[in-house]
Amino acid sequence: GNIDHAGLRLITCGGLDEETGTFGDNTVVFADLVGANTE
Repeated sequence: GNIDHAGLRLITCGGLDEETGTFGDNTVVFADLVGANTE
């Protein structure tokens, strides 16, 4: 959903089953901007 600050949400496949070539899991990553260099 929406957030009220600069942030990133990444959802991708995880848990590769090399035998079947399928993924059994999802990987979810959350990141928040804590600072920025404006120079």
